[in-house]
Amino acid sequence: MSEKQLSEDQITTLPKSLVEVGVPLEFPIYDIRGQLLMQAGMIISSEGQLERLLDRGLYLNKKSVEKLRAGKTTGNTAKKEEQKEEEPVQKLVKLPLESIKLNESLQISPLTDENESTKYTVKFLGGLPKGSIICTTPKVDDKLIFVKEHAGFRVQLFSGKDVYSFTSIVEAVYNKPYPHLHLKFPSGVYSKNLRNNQRAAANIIASIVNKTEGDFKDKKMPGRIIDISLGGGMVESSTLMGKNGDALECTFKLTVSGTEVFFSIHSILRNVVEPSKSDDGQKFKHGIQFQDIPFQEKMMLQNYVYQLITGNDLSNL
Repeated sequence: MSEKQLSEDQITTLPKSLVEVGVPLEFPIYDIRGQLLMQAGMIISSEGQLERLLDRGLYLNKKSVEKLRAGKTTGNTAKKEEQKEEEPVQKLVKLPLESIKLNESLQISPLTDENESTKYTVKFLGGLPKGSIICTTPKVDDKLIFVKEHAGFRVQLFSGKDVYSFTSIVEAVYNKPYPHLHLKFPSGVYSKNLRNNQRAAANIIASIVNKTEGDFKDKKMPGRIIDISLGGGMVESSTLMGKNGDALECTFKLTVSGTEVFFSIHSILRNVVEPSKSDDGQKFKHGIQFQDIPFQEKMMLQNYVYQLITGNDLSNL
């Protein structure tokens, strides 16, 4: 059997909602015999072509199905079932253009990059339903990246507590009056709501600096983050780090999708639990609230928390 042909037990029926004329395919598609019809990133050019493909029957391989079902568990243990209930729910929705703010950040990744290792952050400039999304042209080290018209991209947009994911193509590239792109407006996007209070048990070495005037001012104190969420965490330390309401700088390192990422986050000390007399370890517990996390770091932190809870990588959704 050739590498491009799969057996019947390796393919699953493709939902018709995932196929659209003029939009790059997010996954490779197969016929009922497991024969590869179109690679990921290819575009169905007309309604007629789409109808002919649907008549043949369209199927996904197992890897693509796993991506679609990312975040769902199949285990029977109570722990896994509990995790399943805690997972963010992914749903297909219309992109709420009115809720996206000017200069909101988007992350785009070329569809030709199968490993999704190339990612650019661009700014939202505007858009029109059934028209296009306008964004800045991506840069690396302040140098513009050359982008071709009709190139396909995976797009992730973080707005409020929601992450929207979709694929699109570049409809137009302009350099005047400033460098910007027009991306084809998606007919539907995958939305995930990631709650700020969705906590995960952790064991992260951290350094805390108190920024508030007083006895703790500018003290650098070691600690350990024992649970973490998008909104904050619980820091355990052998010393008291401050009092309620103090401004802190929380620095730590995470490994996200195989990459080490350093975080330095402005935080507020919200509560302190002092060690009890029976606590031989004499550990103080400090509840901290994260403030104004930059977009790139916020996406990384979301992914890390999601991985801790579900064992899945959010960037694969």
